[in-house]
Amino acid sequence: MLFGLFIFACGTTHLMHVWTVWHPDYMGEGIVKAGTALLSISTGLLLVPLLPRAMALRTPQELEALNASLREVLCERQKAVENLQSSEAMLIRRSEELIQQRHRLREMASQLTLIEQRERRRLATDLHDYLAQMLVVCRLKVSRAKKAVTPPLGVLLDELNTDLDQCLQYTRTLVRELCPTALYQTGLVGALQQLALEFEKYDLHITVVAEESHIPLSEDTAILMYQTVRELLFNVLKHAKTNRAQVRVSTTPHHAVEVIVEDKGSGFDPAILLTRSAQGFGLLSIRERIESLSGLFDVQSAPGVGTTTTIALPVTSVPDDRPSSTGGGVTMAVEQGGFVVTSSSEGAITVLLVDDHAIVRQGLRSVLDAYPDIEIVGEACDGEEAVNAVHHLRPSIVVMDINMPKMDGIAATQHITSQYPDVVVVGLSVNAGDDATTAILTAGAVALIAKEAAVDQLYPTIQNALRAKRANI
Repeated sequence: MLFGLFIFACGTTHLMHVWTVWHPDYMGEGIVKAGTALLSISTGLLLVPLLPRAMALRTPQELEALNASLREVLCERQKAVENLQSSEAMLIRRSEELIQQRHRLREMASQLTLIEQRERRRLATDLHDYLAQMLVVCRLKVSRAKKAVTPPLGVLLDELNTDLDQCLQYTRTLVRELCPTALYQTGLVGALQQLALEFEKYDLHITVVAEESHIPLSEDTAILMYQTVRELLFNVLKHAKTNRAQVRVSTTPHHAVEVIVEDKGSGFDPAILLTRSAQGFGLLSIRERIESLSGLFDVQSAPGVGTTTTIALPVTSVPDDRPSSTGGGVTMAVEQGGFVVTSSSEGAITVLLVDDHAIVRQGLRSVLDAYPDIEIVGEACDGEEAVNAVHHLRPSIVVMDINMPKMDGIAATQHITSQYPDVVVVGLSVNAGDDATTAILTAGAVALIAKEAAVDQLYPTIQNALRAKRANI
């Protein structure tokens, strides 16, 4: 601003000088020159500090070189931005690929789990249907032979019976550990109640609380839920430092089955264990399996306050694929239009044998044939055939196996006792545990006998059932 005023004052001085040539006025010219001099001095004083900066200014050549350098830097920056954008796009693609791979791995893990459980069930079925049945038949034959031999040989047969009992008990244990039969007989709630009884031998007392006794779950979902709860209870046994736990089973408004496993033990930090499966808890594996079926797995815990684990899986409606009681045939001793019929003596106790293993039916027939008041009128190999046989033969007694194809013995017993209340059903099973006993008695049978005990218990049970029936008439 001062510099501008200085230039203006210089111009004014020259004008005044021209003016004084024609109109002498030295006083005005002096004043203008004095003001110009003052502005000059002020401007000079202000410009003095700027001289070093002015001296330090770049030359045009230097400025051109700096501009070229800046252009190179900008190009490098632009390339870096482009590389960063390319890397970001690649990272997004890799992330999407990793997510897809995780989904595929989760699906594979789920499929492997289900395949494992199906294979377990297949092995358990083979053990139950063949080895266990053969052991039962052997025990039946040994028990029959014992009655016809001398005492020294009888002692040897007793020892053989004991050995067979141990083999049969071990086979039952294998079947139960491979695949819980209660899961298919009484459903998830019944299987968890049976599981709680098994943990009693480890001094872990488990309370099972259920809002409903039957929850419609698909086989795969029920197996996964059962195995998950079993693993969680083993975690309680190993790590919680408590001898009590609770399992609560319920259904949610969102059509899911929810199971809560709770203990008041030592607790832990779930943030650590959910990412470090090597600790032995296996929670990460459990969570992956549950989430692979669109389920929920949540762990709430802290050191010293116990652990609450919530598992929720969608409820799948399970269609009732049991055959109706109007189809099928009956396998008996003499064929007659799909049936095998035997005539019965007047006043004899007529018995229908139902078992899916012919060798077991033969063994039961040989046991009952020893009693003159028993008449075997027919045999059936599954529940559907048993219902039809009862409809056509109306036996006094039905000896019913529990585990059979098509329609199992529990469903067949329920149908027979509801439609033909005069027919007495006696249940038979290789695994005559509490869950099986409860299921068959609830269906209407009078008793459940272990197959290997049929030699000693079947006939007395039939007699007692008939006496009780006559007393109630």
